[in-house]
Amino acid sequence: MRSLRGFRGCRSFCRIQTDPRPEEWRRASTTATVAYVGPILNRYVTGLQTALKGMGFRGRFLLMRSDGGVAMVEAATQNPGHMLTSGLAGGVIAAEALLRQSGHKAAVALDVGGTSADLAAIQSGRTGVRRERVMDGQPIRLPTIDVETISNGGGSVAWVDAGHALRVGPESAGSVPGPACYALGGTRPTVTDAAVVLGWLQPEDYLGGEMTIDPGLAHKALSEAVALPLGISVDEAALGVIRIANAALVQAVRKLAVERGLDLRRHLLIPAGGAGPLYGAMIARDLGMAGILVPRYPGIFAAEGLLAADLCHRDQMHFHQSLAVVPAAKVSQGFDRLRSRTAALLRADGVPARGQTFRLQAELRHVGQWHDLTVDIPPRLVRGGLDRSGLAALFHRKHKTLYGHSDPAAPIEFRSLAIEAIGQLDRNAPGPTQATAPATARHRAIILSDPLLRERVPVLDRAELSPGDTRSGPLLLPQKDSTTVVFPGQHLRVLADGALWITEVNPRPCRPSTARSFSTKSHRLPRRCRPRCAVRHIRRSSGT
Repeated sequence: MRSLRGFRGCRSFCRIQTDPRPEEWRRASTTATVAYVGPILNRYVTGLQTALKGMGFRGRFLLMRSDGGVAMVEAATQNPGHMLTSGLAGGVIAAEALLRQSGHKAAVALDVGGTSADLAAIQSGRTGVRRERVMDGQPIRLPTIDVETISNGGGSVAWVDAGHALRVGPESAGSVPGPACYALGGTRPTVTDAAVVLGWLQPEDYLGGEMTIDPGLAHKALSEAVALPLGISVDEAALGVIRIANAALVQAVRKLAVERGLDLRRHLLIPAGGAGPLYGAMIARDLGMAGILVPRYPGIFAAEGLLAADLCHRDQMHFHQSLAVVPAAKVSQGFDRLRSRTAALLRADGVPARGQTFRLQAELRHVGQWHDLTVDIPPRLVRGGLDRSGLAALFHRKHKTLYGHSDPAAPIEFRSLAIEAIGQLDRNAPGPTQATAPATARHRAIILSDPLLRERVPVLDRAELSPGDTRSGPLLLPQKDSTTVVFPGQHLRVLADGALWITEVNPRPCRPSTARSFSTKSHRLPRRCRPRCAVRHIRRSSGT
């Protein structure tokens, strides 16, 4: 990538890199954005380095990047734009690691926090990387891990609109004042308040009892803002809030599946974040997914991703050539140049040759198309020549997966060559969960579904479960950073690493959520697979 020198917005002299591909507006927008955030990032990193040194830290200081890798400080500050969406990457990298440990390769990672939910598709053990995304209306042409975000979390506010319909979000109560049950001045009901009213969350379990929540305030907020305007009970209002919030998450996962051509019947759901395990069993059931894999510590799962990430350097070069006539030596020389440059960066990071791996990629498209497809290229296709038919087959396969069609007769052209250089870091594998004394169940009266009857459900402290333990729903599993809900008809098993494996005892058939399934109006999901929504029940109850 071409270097750009010339802005001194901080004490250190900064150097950034511009995108070598054409289309001036995207290049200019990216460069301006990176130049703007560069001094801010440098001041922060320099201050953090100084503080750590003063505390006696002598280890290696690494920073998470938007593409899912980590980088040394020098590499991270050389192009600060790689840090713009780094906060979204940690949870996805942790989900990839958890999926590998379980022996599976396909999943949807769903991280539900207080204000938003992040979701990503993992296929063949990896998450895709975008070459460009739009942030606040500006195109940013830098590699970022393929994550979608929606405004739906534990702090999403429930409200009744002018048409007398119950809505949840997109406004959030935030951390201050937060949900009404926090007793910090908030008066508007949230999804967390609804979970408290239904009995899913209780004061003795919330954050291990370290944080006080007030069920009475949650009940009052739902009563005044939802139940009274709709003429329904507070329990009906709480269940409606949960179902509508869940329906939004179901729709987000379904949209992700349609856009990426996923068959959700063959994908696991990995719910994380403080609120993810509350919804996981409902979402997987509504979508007919293969099962649920709940991390050992859902609330800090994204932070665990930092420990699972490897050093990563990416490089690319503009390469506008026709696949049919480009000399094979020219393609090989381009990849050799990229490999040489990134290998030098890994050596500078202290990664020996045996710890370096490289993934070759190319941006391809049909002649006349506007959008490019990034295709992973096995080294065998460019070693000793260029396997044009093999490369074309990879392109057509991906084109058909994403768009539902492909034209093998249409000519293909290169748009750029790229490389992903990985430096494997030495790390200690987490030990297996230690066996404990048999878990002692207590019981709590909660509401899980219609009819609105409170049933006594076993409550087990998740920390007391041992590898190999099995349970059948309904069940609540509170822990310090989250609570997992297991519904009737679901079976739970504790894996060796402490993760929870949840499956349906009698799985219901569900048509795959693929692009083809939604290509015409005649392809509609059967009623049993549609997200359950409380709107119809609420309107019937309120007489509207």
